[in-house]
Amino acid sequence: LAIIIPENGAKVSKIKCSQFAQQTLITDSNKYTISRAMLNFTANFTTDYGPQFAFVIMSMIPMLIIYLFLHEKVEAGMLAGAVKG
Repeated sequence: LAIIIPENGAKVSKIKCSQFAQQTLITDSNKYTISRAMLNFTANFTTDYGPQFAFVIMSMIPMLIIYLFLHEKVEAGMLAGAVKG
């Protein structure tokens, strides 16, 4: 019984998170994720590449800023994991 309860707890939390995402993030266009919001630039027969590429660049800027501040820790972590023994 002690083994079954933790396994079910993860499944229940996953179901609740997906239900929350469906109710809030997917139905409200103001709360789309970046990848979902990019689909607004495509239509059935046309694609606006200019705004789509601008959107990609704008979505990359926060990650680049975070990397610029934390690049030493990122590189140290990658090197620490690559060294044997």
